[in-house]
Amino acid sequence: MLASVNQGDKFYLFDATEKSCPSNLLTPRCINGQGRVISSIRPGWVDLNSSTRYERTNIISAAIGPDGIIRGKIQMLHGNYAALDKRMEIESAKDLEEYKESLEDEYAGLTLNSYETENAENLSMPVKENMDVEIKDVASVAGNLITVTPVLFREWDYNPFRLDERKYPVDYIYPYLIKDIITYQIPEGYVLDERPQDILLSIPDGKAKFSFRLAQNGNTIQLISTIDITKSIYTAEDYSMLKEFYNTVVQKQAEKLVLKKAS
Repeated sequence: MLASVNQGDKFYLFDATEKSCPSNLLTPRCINGQGRVISSIRPGWVDLNSSTRYERTNIISAAIGPDGIIRGKIQMLHGNYAALDKRMEIESAKDLEEYKESLEDEYAGLTLNSYETENAENLSMPVKENMDVEIKDVASVAGNLITVTPVLFREWDYNPFRLDERKYPVDYIYPYLIKDIITYQIPEGYVLDERPQDILLSIPDGKAKFSFRLAQNGNTIQLISTIDITKSIYTAEDYSMLKEFYNTVVQKQAEKLVLKKAS
């Protein structure tokens, strides 16, 4: 059950059962096609779908050590439904220490040297997480080579769409936008020997987009990766294109940088 308010020609819906949800969003459990207005004055059906995005941006500035350990700073920005998810995740923990431990458990090799949040209780603003970190297990050292998986927090390690065909729509609940902006300093005496190739992918009508761009300036490497799921519902006819789209994203984000010690 939701509350509804008419103000002029605008119609607003509110769910008072979720304290972490701002007034401009419906909770995901309420996004269900259509709802019936129970009113003696204005009865009828209303749209309960959402065009508001789940938005997350990871901004990382780090140095790759000759020992293969990555050290630096991370800022995660969570907007709209990503902010709602993050607030609920933080609130579900017993305290901040338990939540920090859950982050370290979620991301293999992550050690938090410092951590703070911003706007966790300000529902009108994106939630920010600021971290000073060390990360193991994403780079390996072998002789004069360092091999690095540059996308540190990959959304998918495998393609979630495994069936050959699908007879029902794919429902994301809301559109997604996930962006990684990563800047690496490579160790002194090393050069970039191998790198993933850039890619710009869009399935027909812009229903989903993926871009992966890498640039080098001296001993600095910057990677920008963007996944844009522009719709909340995809038809069964879209399934094969969506499956191939995910194959490309998973494979590209798992590709490696290879750094070689100059002779």
